[in-house]
Amino acid sequence: MEQISAAKKIKIIQLYLDSKSIREIASLTGVAVGTVANVINDLKRG
Repeated sequence: MEQISAAKKIKIIQLYLDSKSIREIASLTGVAVGTVANVINDLKRG
């Protein structure tokens, strides 16, 4: 997983909670789709 800042992780989570798709989040944040998916999966695991 690429290293991303805590601020980017928070932005990813906010966008996810706003019902954006993983692809939309990746496009909006400039983060790879796989990395976005990993951040979301980590969130779901707690």
